[in-house]
Amino acid sequence: MEEKREKLIFYALFIIICYFALIWYMPYMDPDEARYVEIPREMIQLRHYVIPYLNYTVYLEKPPLYYWMNILALKIFGFNDFAGRFWTVTISLIGIFLNYKFAKKIINQKTAFWSSLILASSMYYFIIGRLNLIDTTNAFFITMSTYSGYLYLKTNKKYFVYLMYIGMALGFLSKALIGIIFPFAILFLWSIFAKQFKSFFRLISPIGIILLLALCLPWIYMAGQQVSDFYYYFFLKQEFLRYLEPLEHTQPIWTFLPVVIFGFLPWILFIFSMIKAYKISKFKGIQKDDLIFLLTFGGFIFVFYSLSQSKLVTYVAPLFFPLSIVLGNMFSNIKNIDKNDKYINLVMFSIFFVALIGFCFVQNVYMSLEKWFMLITPSAIVLIVLAILPFIVKDAKKTFLSIFFGIMIFYNLAIIPTAAYTIYYKTTKPVALFVNKIYKKGDLLGQYKLYRQSFNYYTQKRTIQIDSVNELGFGRSHLSPKEQEKWFPSIEQFKKVWDSDKRVILLIKTNQIPKFAYKHYYILLKEPYFSIISNKGQTD
Repeated sequence: MEEKREKLIFYALFIIICYFALIWYMPYMDPDEARYVEIPREMIQLRHYVIPYLNYTVYLEKPPLYYWMNILALKIFGFNDFAGRFWTVTISLIGIFLNYKFAKKIINQKTAFWSSLILASSMYYFIIGRLNLIDTTNAFFITMSTYSGYLYLKTNKKYFVYLMYIGMALGFLSKALIGIIFPFAILFLWSIFAKQFKSFFRLISPIGIILLLALCLPWIYMAGQQVSDFYYYFFLKQEFLRYLEPLEHTQPIWTFLPVVIFGFLPWILFIFSMIKAYKISKFKGIQKDDLIFLLTFGGFIFVFYSLSQSKLVTYVAPLFFPLSIVLGNMFSNIKNIDKNDKYINLVMFSIFFVALIGFCFVQNVYMSLEKWFMLITPSAIVLIVLAILPFIVKDAKKTFLSIFFGIMIFYNLAIIPTAAYTIYYKTTKPVALFVNKIYKKGDLLGQYKLYRQSFNYYTQKRTIQIDSVNELGFGRSHLSPKEQEKWFPSIEQFKKVWDSDKRVILLIKTNQIPKFAYKHYYILLKEPYFSIISNKGQTD
């Protein structure tokens, strides 16, 4: 027993190290990562902790819980590339532990172990579990409340239903109504599919409702007091119209199918072994009601967002929790690896290897081939090992454990070339740091026909948006006409500022420089994707 406990601690420590390793290595990427660290930075600077602000205008796309968490991290760790990712990583790790405890309670320890390894090392969960995104935290609260509600129905222990309502409140404060709707919807559907409809109404708890309202209503009331059209914009437009109307991110209905399939790499590669295990064991250890619950949970998330007009890859994060338990049970029952899976594994990792090598030829990598090959060599070696592992290691369980360790190491090694490539086009940090060196009091900063949140974060200043409103439209509408012209001018309106005595420093896409609206300008810094131009030379 003690030996088993030590092994679990070893795996837990390995996962923790892999998740925290190098999270500071990459700058915050635009738009999402940079947005979700810039908003708390501005809230700290403005000392406005009720209403989120972005580029110093009201921004009510999301409730403030995640921003509050990042405010705490920024105050503890400082304004760096670690602080904004601290809570995502921490919540992701707690989510793995939650999944382990839930699987152990409803099935067995063996399934819990494998489901934890699968969740932790699945490509999708590992990637979004290390980025500064709200979706990971929201997925955790949805899972926490749904699992708690289900355990209450199974055990009748009151603290589970209270935990459900607390989880829903935190889910609401992280991403609004879906934090409340999803747990109820999933459990309602389960009660129908499992033919236990009457049991659903046991979830209606007066004390739970009081807890929910006590946690949510204070912020709703204060936000409504400070922003006149808060209720219309936040609840109606952002919650309902966003689902029904193609406001943005419109994608085909099958969008999330490849996301889930590839998101479960490398484990989905052993599909034939899983099918064979299912034929023999028939989900051994899982009771029928529990299996219905897990599949209903995952299926609801998948169908809901597939039907939604607004689609982003990160939306389906909650389904990876229950489906990893289903896969974990199947893997716990695999005795031998099917020979077809060995070749599928070989082909897939070979494709990754070729893609890694050939990427520099397909894309403009902004660096020499020699440097690129030097950066990818460690990752490429691990890919080769992963490709041939099933042919070398005969025991199925040892093979899976080796793949687990190998893929986790690969993910971390791959961060280095990924950062070297994305730093040129997914973030403005290099040009922002240049601006910090040349900036003088009284200079005006702007962005020409674009908006990059990372530019605000790394310069720690407000920028003028020339001929660009983007996601700041709601905040802009709350400014006076004079302020709108000052901070969101058209090209014609901005010309008098450009021709003034004040020095203006603009962020611009490099390919837009020849199309720049004004005749005179100075190029202060020219990078492959972003550049810095000014109406004055550096010596003026």
